[in-house]
Amino acid sequence: MDLLQHTIAWCKGEIFEGKMIFLAGAVLLLISLAFWKFGTTPYAKAIVAPLGVLAALMLLVGIIMNGSNTARILEFTETATADPMAHAQAELERTEEFIAWYPRTRWILFGVAVAGMVLAMFGGSPLGRSIGLVLMLFVLLGFTIDHFSEERAMIYHERIMEVVE
Repeated sequence: MDLLQHTIAWCKGEIFEGKMIFLAGAVLLLISLAFWKFGTTPYAKAIVAPLGVLAALMLLVGIIMNGSNTARILEFTETATADPMAHAQAELERTEEFIAWYPRTRWILFGVAVAGMVLAMFGGSPLGRSIGLVLMLFVLLGFTIDHFSEERAMIYHERIMEVVE
């Protein structure tokens, strides 16, 4: 399998991930709407806005990932067809840049998790505690997405290395 096929497979994996993020955002939006419609306690009412914000963020990220990676397939096909080695070198540099961010992302998510736990435990008001719970949900989703993204990136990077070396 040549590098272009691996590149397209990587893009399709990103598109699938974007669809899953969009789906998770849609589910969270439905949950938020259910809390808004049927929630009667102060905590049920307080979680509507934070959960809605997280849902909107995930819906937006899902849409952007689908659109950008669909466009990338066309762009990568053109560049790889014109000059396969230049495409491989450009992809090597690009993957090295974003692979370096995975450890940093884990630390950032860890910090957000700690902030979420502190807010959930000591937030005082229903809104503060709800924000803490939603931050922890964000971290759980972030770690899950990051895990599969990193795995796919490492596999793709290995395929690029095979071509470049």
